[in-house]
Amino acid sequence: MFKNFGLLMLILLAVALVGCKSNEITAKSVRSNMSPDLESIAEMREQRKNTHARTINTNWRQLWDDLDHILLLDHPVRLSEYPIP
Repeated sequence: MFKNFGLLMLILLAVALVGCKSNEITAKSVRSNMSPDLESIAEMREQRKNTHARTINTNWRQLWDDLDHILLLDHPVRLSEYPIP
């Protein structure tokens, strides 16, 4: 048991000494790219693509609703004074 504990402590010591690679953040690197993930003022590339896809989809669906409205196909006319079944 002490042998395994010693081995475990040795591994933990090695990991603690080596650690993780640090990405050094310098003033120059921050000034060169103030917002690395953002493509516009407040959105990343994927968010912009999603917004564009949703807008195009909504516009096409609205176009069909507008055409139905223009061609008077959205509801039956109510010009007759008699009830029509």
